[in-house]
Amino acid sequence: NTQDFKALRHAMTTIELSTCVVFQEVVLDDVLLPKNFIWFDGIGEEMPRFGFVAGKQTIKLSSMITGTPGHTAHTINNLLRILAIPMMSNRYDRDNYVVINWSNVDMGKEQYLERYPEEAWIVQLPYDFGSVTHAPANYMCGNCDLGGATVQPIQV
Repeated sequence: NTQDFKALRHAMTTIELSTCVVFQEVVLDDVLLPKNFIWFDGIGEEMPRFGFVAGKQTIKLSSMITGTPGHTAHTINNLLRILAIPMMSNRYDRDNYVVINWSNVDMGKEQYLERYPEEAWIVQLPYDFGSVTHAPANYMCGNCDLGGATVQPIQV
């Protein structure tokens, strides 16, 4: 019942109330143990993988909860990533709306800002700067303490 767990549970409840998704807590003494699940712990991967992953995927809870300063939707965004819902800033046409400053992106984190193919999107949906899935200006930025940005809007 830590603050991080409460924040995770709040994000899960937010998604459950807005969608048909239901998160289920694993009961380890259950007769039917799950084969594929996400495990939140004190150690593990910094970011969840995109979409279905066979077996147990262990995510570091503090990384799941605490993101880029100013990114208030970090936890919801990571849960949506687990559910294979891409970020707005990964859209195939995002270069019409934002510039990615690749030199500011943390080494090894470039894949989180790559564009996804058009087939991954409902084309009729407009680009939405206010989307919970839109990366903040300092997303995955190693030197943004000095005012740098990774994601800069072209138009608003």
